[in-house]
Amino acid sequence: MQVPDEITAPQLRKLFEWWIAHHVEGRLPARRQIDPFDLKFLLGNLLIIDVSYDLIRFRFRLFGSVLAARLQHDWTGKPLETYPDAEFRQHMQKVWEEAVTVGRPIASTRRMLFDGRYYQYDGLILPLSSDGERIDALLVGVVPLD
Repeated sequence: MQVPDEITAPQLRKLFEWWIAHHVEGRLPARRQIDPFDLKFLLGNLLIIDVSYDLIRFRFRLFGSVLAARLQHDWTGKPLETYPDAEFRQHMQKVWEEAVTVGRPIASTRRMLFDGRYYQYDGLILPLSSDGERIDALLVGVVPLD
């Protein structure tokens, strides 16, 4: 599988290639396959999102240190419902639900308002699965553009 054209940031293209390389017998990669050393090129800009299926809910398992410093808040361990900006929270819920439902990567460029400041970034959402089929986590790469 080739890197889709909509993934433009070099770090996200490399993350996509890592994800493809970690498919075993056509099954989705698992969170346990993530070796931080392999992803050091984007490590502080990664999110790992736990997925639960009681009304499809999300929890930040990991909120990258570079992103946390940029936004001056770390959401590691917190549910998506705690994210302060309602519009952006709804956007994340919708896009992450789509990634879980369709079971394929989603790339986008997004502009968000946080604490009165605008941020623009490229993002890539990659589904992960402990059993190779049911998505139980998302690996999200974020590359700030400003």
